[in-house]
Amino acid sequence: MGIEVNLERGRLRVALSGDLDHHNARNSMEVIKRGIDTNLPAVLEIDLQDVGFADSSAFALLVRSKKLMDELNGKLQVVNVQSQPMKLLNAAKIGRLLEITSTKEAQE
Repeated sequence: MGIEVNLERGRLRVALSGDLDHHNARNSMEVIKRGIDTNLPAVLEIDLQDVGFADSSAFALLVRSKKLMDELNGKLQVVNVQSQPMKLLNAAKIGRLLEITSTKEAQE
């Protein structure tokens, strides 16, 4: 799993690539938590453009990220979600908790 992190004007952008499964979610969460703790961003943007597969570990990662941002009175945005991960998130009804934008919606 690849992880790219950058900070610009209070927005911490974390771009993930590869499969977001139980093998990779723990390390991804550690990177995200370290980025939040170090930078105290107003917005955390998790970009899933290059994530083609996600399992329930992705759900846990997003909910934990949301909880960390709520503690800062910050905002979590999940963007560029591909088809398979979006199906998982829709099935879990996570859209009630998070701001999620699929790749298709982002292009409109």
